[in-house]
Order: sequence, then structure tokens, then C-alpha cells
Amino acid sequence: MEDPPTSRFTWRIENFSRLKTKKHYSDAFTVGGYKWRILIFPKGNNVDHLSMYLDVADAPSLPYGWTRKAQFSLAVIDQIHKDSVRKDTQYQFNARESDWGFTTFMALGELYDPARGYLVNDTVVVEAEVAVDRVVEYTVIKVARDVDLAEQIGKDIYFDLVDHDKVKCFRIQKQMSFNLFKEEVAKEFGVPVRFQRFWLWAKRQNHTYRPNRPLTPLEEARSVGQLREVSNKVHNAELKLFLEVDLVLDLRPVPPPDETKEDILLFFKHYDPENEELRYAGRLMVKRTGKPTDILTKLNEMVGYAPDEEIEVYEEIKFRPNVMCEPVDRNITFGASQLEDGDIICFQRAVWGEHAVRQRYPDVSSFLDYVLYRQERLKREQEEKEHKNKEKAEDHLYAVIKVARDEDLAEQIGKDIYFDLVDHDKVKCFRIQKQMPFNLFKEEVAKEFGVPVRFQRFWLWAKRQNHTYRPDRPLTPLEEARSVGRLREVSNKVHNAELKLFLEVDLVLDLRPIPPPVETKEDILLFFKHYDPENEELRYVGRLMVKRTGKLTDISTKLNEMVGYAPDEEIEVYEEIRFRPNVMCEPVDRSITFGASQLKDGDIVCFQRAVLGEDAVRQRYPDVPSFLDYMRNRLLPQTNPGLNNTPFKFTKYSNAYMLVYIRESDKEKIICDVDEKDIAEHLRVRCSARHNPIKAAGSRIITVVMWELRS
Repeated sequence: MEDPPTSRFTWRIENFSRLKTKKHYSDAFTVGGYKWRILIFPKGNNVDHLSMYLDVADAPSLPYGWTRKAQFSLAVIDQIHKDSVRKDTQYQFNARESDWGFTTFMALGELYDPARGYLVNDTVVVEAEVAVDRVVEYTVIKVARDVDLAEQIGKDIYFDLVDHDKVKCFRIQKQMSFNLFKEEVAKEFGVPVRFQRFWLWAKRQNHTYRPNRPLTPLEEARSVGQLREVSNKVHNAELKLFLEVDLVLDLRPVPPPDETKEDILLFFKHYDPENEELRYAGRLMVKRTGKPTDILTKLNEMVGYAPDEEIEVYEEIKFRPNVMCEPVDRNITFGASQLEDGDIICFQRAVWGEHAVRQRYPDVSSFLDYVLYRQERLKREQEEKEHKNKEKAEDHLYAVIKVARDEDLAEQIGKDIYFDLVDHDKVKCFRIQKQMPFNLFKEEVAKEFGVPVRFQRFWLWAKRQNHTYRPDRPLTPLEEARSVGRLREVSNKVHNAELKLFLEVDLVLDLRPIPPPVETKEDILLFFKHYDPENEELRYVGRLMVKRTGKLTDISTKLNEMVGYAPDEEIEVYEEIRFRPNVMCEPVDRSITFGASQLKDGDIVCFQRAVLGEDAVRQRYPDVPSFLDYMRNRLLPQTNPGLNNTPFKFTKYSNAYMLVYIRESDKEKIICDVDEKDIAEHLRVRCSARHNPIKAAGSRIITVVMWELRS
């Protein structure tokens, strides 16, 4: 036996450490008449090793059942000491396993070690040596018949005619003549060769797949391999055929009728709107000069209708990206209707009057619309399920990083949240391989947010003992040089289940980013919220880096500038300390330093315009603490002790603010939408918890239970 053809291929991979894709392919190269390529996983195929394989480059376009055998070696070249790592194996490649090689080719630590010489100037050199064994080549021929269409349409499929993966499949040597193959078909289906006529399938421009034309005698005299090449010209990856067999009444086959250019082969589906069922009814050879009226009686006969039954006829044109199924004009010829070989006609009993209203899908078009919607929904659900399962299976390889920014704080505070700074479930989430260096992750952030790496500074969040969650400290350069996985372990030490970060980006007046200022132990990063008692609104206004030795008076002008106040506007300033189990929000002493006030990184300072005199009496919540108390009570899932655990309703009487529970005593029915005017005037008093039966609107007896919140 001759030695198989052998060839060597060298692949230089530049910028290796910057490769972002999980898989990376070389250019294709040819050995033994076959196309190959090298496949690598730069960060490992779910392992901490370089993974490398030999891959069949043209596998998707090869016929069903293909195989090829090769002996090969793969190597990573030592560019300094010439001490390369090489591994060899052999494998019979096929459609199911189109690549083969080594998942743990070499440890990533060894590959990245500069002293080893494998990664030089961020370039890796890979080499493949391939020897191909000659094998007998086969062609796969899939033969669909009327029985396949009848079995599948309305069950497995609704659009087009057949699922070729569920029809009879023949694996035939390429050199066999097609006429000999017809004898194989005769043995399999019991249809003598003289009664067989084969049609090639073709994929149309509208993405449908139909029988296109019958094979010619000249084509049937060729080999199976040559005929498959013909089929590829009409967009078939395999040799797919429709076997036309005509039967007489006693089901004996007869020779197919001669087909001319005047004949059109049409396929028919029948729809039953009463039972919402679609099925294959058969096929007919019609004349281009004929009209639908010529075959109506035959169609009725196909499904057992009376010869004169009124039917509606549609052409199934396409189903991607949407269904197109239009009525066929009975008054013009099939040729004028532009019908051609392989077209599909759907028909049904005519639906009139009440029947059309009563049925969900009274015609073929509406039924096919429904089927397409259902299929797409199921496909989406399946894809989502598979995606979630895949992510779950790979969770141990990835870290989730949630990055909050000033934009998130501004968007959420006063709308979604009032306490702390952000809901981390509503910020940008990155799913990153654990072995990725954090500095490379910063490039991902740059792409996502448009902030160059040099302008980024990241802060770790920490859960404090008082149950608040604040930015705790910036990452150090040493930490940023680590992998994402190791950094996440650091974050767990400060009580984070995930790696949660705050991205600090400083902007100048024209909103261009600038490098963050150098932070020392004397600096404190404070976050600021502004409260408007007139409109009872709280919002995020920004952050400042202050000195521990500084005082509140040093930044008063800056705070006024943040919200558009005059520079000398009198403001009240509070520190938001906690909100569990109760709100703690205390005034900040202007006379002592931030350090003496025990303020630290991540603390929240709330401020407002000073409220004096009548304004303080007129406003419901004149200061930040009273507003946060109100929000705390409103957001709590409160229940009424001893009274069906029904949530309280807020209302207001004069200067007393109360939770009011209302019950219709005669029916034990909770009234959730009673207005203030339904409560008797004499309840406008301050009172501790008590029950007051009174007459209300509509003479209904109700019970009111009140808790005073604030006078």
C-alpha cells in the first residue's frame, strides 16, 4: 500500500493574548485532495490548557455520511530553544466528529511563560502535519415518496412538503451508475425500475424547498457521484430526490405519463377548519393552459366531498419570514398564475356566515399564520432553555461582573429606589471567563460604554454591618493585574456574592472623560442626593472627592451649583446612615471636619434648600428624614394585625397622617379604593390606635383603624 499524501502547514498567530473569540480557526489548507484547518481554543476548551484540534474545513457542505481518515500531528513551536511541544494521533473524521485533537494540549501557564519561548512578541507559531488515508467515497441519497408526505404533513411539518431527515436514506458508492441505484430502490420499495421517475429538489429564492424537475435519461446514465454534483447546482447539499410512482385503482404501479413543457406537477394539501387539521391529499399533473375549474371535481374526490362541493383554493407561496398563502384565481390558467413544478395548492370546504365567525382559523392562511407563530414561540423557548442550560453548565468557568455607573444612579434614585445607591440587578452585567485578566476586561468595558481604559477607575462594593451597600475602595493596580476569577474571590471577602463594581469616570464641561484624580488616604468619595420638599422628590446629583480635613462649608457652593441654586443659597445637609430596621438620617455638623464626622468612602449625603417658617408647616415632609421615613413605611409590606392581614391604605387628615384600614362589616369585604370624602368629618383628629364605627357614604357600616405617623 502506498504511503498516504502528506503535507505540513505552519500558522503564525499574532496578537495571541488579545484574541477575544472562544474558538479561533486557521486558513484552510489542502492535503490529499481534502480541505483542513487548525482549530484552537486560546483560553482553553473549558480547561486551563490550550486546546488544539485538526478540523475538516468544508464539513458543512459535504454529503451526508461522509468520512475521511487521517494521521496527523499538532505542535506549538518553541521560537527560542527549538524545543517544541508536539502530539500525534489518527482519526476517522465524520459529520458528527468533524474535528479531533487535544483538549489539554499544553498548560496555559506554560504557554504564557516568556522563558519557554512559545509566546514571543505576542505571537504563537502552530504547526500541523497531516497524512490522509484513501477511503472509498460514498454519496447519500434521500428519497421522498407520497407516503412520506402523507405521514409528515399536519404532524411533523406544516410548511413545504417533507422533512428529508425522516425519509429513506441510501448510502451508495459514488462510482455506482444511477441506473444500478434504481434497482436498489426497486428492492427497497417494491417498485419496478420502469415505473420509477425521479425529481430533483431545489431550494428557491423564497427559502422554500420543492421538487424542481425530473431527471433526464442522460443524467440517469451517469454515476451517482456525478449526479450529486448536478444536484449541488440546484442548491442541494446532498442528493435529494422525489420518487414519482403512479398507481391505478387496485394500487398497482403504472409507467409515469410522458411529461412535456406544457405539464406542471402540483402538490395538494387539504385543510379542515372545523378540526384545525392540515393533511397531504395527493398530486396532479396539470396543463399550463388549464384552469383551476378543470380540477375542482378531482380535488373533491381526493377528500371525499361531493363532486359539486364549493371549495376555496390557495397557493402556499412561502413561510419565511412570514406566511404568504394567497387565493388562486379560478378564471385564469395555471400558466398565467405563474404556477410551476413543485408548487403547493391548499384547498378547503368554503366557510360562510356563522361558521366563519365560530371557527378560530376559518381559512388556510389564518391557520398557517397561527402555526408559524406557534413554531417560532416554541423555538424561542427551546433556544432560551438551551442557552440557560449551557450557561448553567459553564457557570464554574465564568464570573458575573455587574458594573454600576453614575448614569445608573441618576436613573434609579427617586424612581426605582430611594435608599442606598443602586439596584445591581438593573445595571450592565458582563459574563466573563474567569481566567481573563482584569485589564483585558477593562477593554470590554471600553467597548460597551465608550470610555477608554485610561479613564476608568473601578471600586469594589461592600455590605456594611448596618446592612447598607456602598462603594468601599478602589481596585489597586496589583488587583487589576489579576484574573477576573481571582478578583471575584477578593470581592467575596467583602461580602459580595458576585463581582460588583462602581465605574468612576470624571468628565470635563464638554463631557469628555479625563483620567481620575490620584486618591490618597486623605480623600473620601461621597455620593450626593438632592431632596425637593415642595415636590417631594429625591434624586441623585453626583459625587465629590473631599479631604478628610475639609468641612461642609468647603463644598456648599459646589453643592448649590450641582442643582442650580445660587452660590450662597442656605441648604440643610444630612447623612443617610441606614434604613433597616428604621431610617437613620442625621444632620451633618458643619463645624467639624469630614474625618471627625466619621464619613468614609461610599457614604451618602442628602441636601435640600433650607425650609423655614410657614413652608415647614405647609409641606407634608419638610426635610429629608421625614421624607425617608415616609418612603420607608410606604415601601414596607405592612399588614393589619388581626384583620385578615390586609395591606394598610395611606390617607391624610389635617396635620395627622394615618394608615387607614376599611372593612365593610356586613359583607366582610375589603374596600381598597375608599376616598377621603367617604370618611366622616369628625375623624379629623389625632388619635392612637383605636376602632371607630361610623356611618359612611351609602349608609354602609365601616371600621377605621388609624395609626398616627407624624403631626
